[in-house]
Amino acid sequence: MLNYIFPIFNFVENAIFSYFSFSIKVGIWGALCGCAAMFVFYFSSDQKSISTLKKRAKTLRKKILDLDTDDSEVKKNIRENLSVSIKLLYKVLFPALLSTLPIIIVFLWMDVYYSFKMPEDGNTINIMVASDAENIGCFPEGSFEISGSSIKLRIQDNQRPIKMMYKGKMLYEGKPWQPPTRSIRHKKYWNALLKSEVGYLNKDISDIEYLGFGFQRNFIFKDNQGWYSRWELLFFIILAIASLIIKLAFKIE
Repeated sequence: MLNYIFPIFNFVENAIFSYFSFSIKVGIWGALCGCAAMFVFYFSSDQKSISTLKKRAKTLRKKILDLDTDDSEVKKNIRENLSVSIKLLYKVLFPALLSTLPIIIVFLWMDVYYSFKMPEDGNTINIMVASDAENIGCFPEGSFEISGSSIKLRIQDNQRPIKMMYKGKMLYEGKPWQPPTRSIRHKKYWNALLKSEVGYLNKDISDIEYLGFGFQRNFIFKDNQGWYSRWELLFFIILAIASLIIKLAFKIE
């Protein structure tokens, strides 16, 4: 379902951002998401009512904290402040949830296409099989290096789809490098919302539930492979900065 939107992002990526470095592209998408989220919130919310409620809540809090206010008046202000807070929550909840949609969609797309990198031509990657690898046949033969239970996929230019057979049945057929994917499994119920871009294992083969491909992660800092060097941290930092700038520039409540 969400994957129908992914080709749009792929087109924009290839048409506009293809010459930028990896980190700059991550920053651009983060900035675009931050701007989109704030504008979605702005246009889907009743800014005038939100502003009025915020001002009223601020006034009530001042009265509650005022030492000269009578106890009965304080209780009245507390009840009204609670009522105002509930109304404010009601006003902002749906727009806030709606504003997260562009972030969620772009994040999921980036998680698919940005997490791992394609090795250079001539390199090999390990294939992990959650079963007896000796019963698996791999085609085309020139794309694999097989030694006992060890299976390696050789990366080549203009590589054809691979086929992996298990006891005479097709286990998997496809291109696990478009995009580079760490694991291929059987189709699950949640794939109705977000499908695997590289396909699934044959559902009729229950003996094997997992194929792992040794693609390496993309890192912002080449010499640092910690979690903070992955694209997600930079993405959310730029997203937060862009959101704050738009909020202040357009005085969004």
